[in-house]
Amino acid sequence: MDILAALEYKEKLCPQTQCGGHFFHIEVKFTIFDKEEPSFLNTWNSSGPTKAVNHADTLCQNLAVFGAESSFADVTVCTVADGKEFKVHSTILAMRSPVFAAMFAEGRFKESYEKKVYIEDFGGQVIGAFIDYLYGRKNTEWKLMAGDLAKVADKVGYSF
Repeated sequence: MDILAALEYKEKLCPQTQCGGHFFHIEVKFTIFDKEEPSFLNTWNSSGPTKAVNHADTLCQNLAVFGAESSFADVTVCTVADGKEFKVHSTILAMRSPVFAAMFAEGRFKESYEKKVYIEDFGGQVIGAFIDYLYGRKNTEWKLMAGDLAKVADKVGYSF
């Protein structure tokens, strides 16, 4: 069904209707994947096409901002070597790493109830850069720490 046919069908199904002296309008929204730019979605509503939105980019931007704040953070990552602490969200770490997912599984490991993860092998600069990466934030020092970041990724089961 093409867009115009779908919109005409919507109008047949969802006209403005009077009900008990009150009017209501049902809004139907169509989302079409653009074949030339698969990461972009063109969204249609009853008024026609709206701005193309790259939902993946928007999600990454929101995640980076969300991670920069400690709002809703429920776990602290501590580096033993230099005593740095990072407030993080267990859900984000668990989504990005099977090791973190296992750590935070309900009651399986002490990290799930102590809400602290102690890292002995790496300092705060490397762990901070890795956390930035997991949240989708930019870090200008990644290239300088590439070897250490790869070791951290290996340790937590993250694959690039």
